Amino acid sequence: ISSGFVEAWSLILSVHVAVDMEPTQHMQLGLRGMTMLTFILMIVATAVPKWYVSEYDFDIGIWRFCYLSCHDITNATGGIVSARAFTVVAILMVFVASIFCIVIDRNVSGAMAILKVPRILLAIAGVFYAIAIGSFIAWVGSGLGRSFSSFSYGPTFYIAWICVVTSFMSAT
Repeated sequence: ISSGFVEAWSLILSVHVAVDMEPTQHMQLGLRGMTMLTFILMIVATAVPKWYVSEYDFDIGIWRFCYLSCHDITNATGGIVSARAFTVVAILMVFVASIFCIVIDRNVSGAMAILKVPRILLAIAGVFYAIAIGSFIAWVGSGLGRSFSSFSYGPTFYIAWICVVTSFMSAT
């Protein structure tokens, strides 16, 4: 790994990193960065109501829908409830994984074994977020009477899929 790459990550994460780090320390730094990225993207994807964008300027998210102005989805049933539950649990799992990554000290003996905990949490969070995406697709499809291929997805829908990818990348 080049010294410029290591220095850039150390600035981003506010961690002093030496170029002659152990492989375990590089793994901790990479895991910490990917975990934080996944956490931030999951919060953004969950909060912004742009998962489904219709041709009539109607946007739907997990918590809100927007047409002229935004409103909460109050009569939630079925797929949207499960999508909400899976996204919240996934965010909590990534939060716990990020706490693990912050707490792990470079000098801890057996750090490789400890690094398995956040990785397992991130893998499960990725599966949960993928289930949430599927639940949302089923909910919108049943409510609008459209097939999966006729949906117009918004930017936060794609961010949600990026969350799934980054959580799996972090877990490997």
